[in-house]
Amino acid sequence: PLDEWAEALRWRYTSWAGILGAMRIRDAATLKGLSGDEREVQLGNVQKRLIALATSGRISKREYDHFVRRLQGQ
Repeated sequence: PLDEWAEALRWRYTSWAGILGAMRIRDAATLKGLSGDEREVQLGNVQKRLIALATSGRISKREYDHFVRRLQGQ
């Protein structure tokens, strides 16, 4: 069983509204010149992987919060 925080994330990102809200569409000009890692972040792929780790119970709330802060540049 998932902790409450992870279950809330799972629900949020498996609903249609959550899926649409998590989608990031960038034009080719925005992505041109970025490194592969930068493109992964801009396209939302890193965030999706982090959510997948959380909603599968493979990381703790503390780890999740730490990675979110890093993605936000804090």
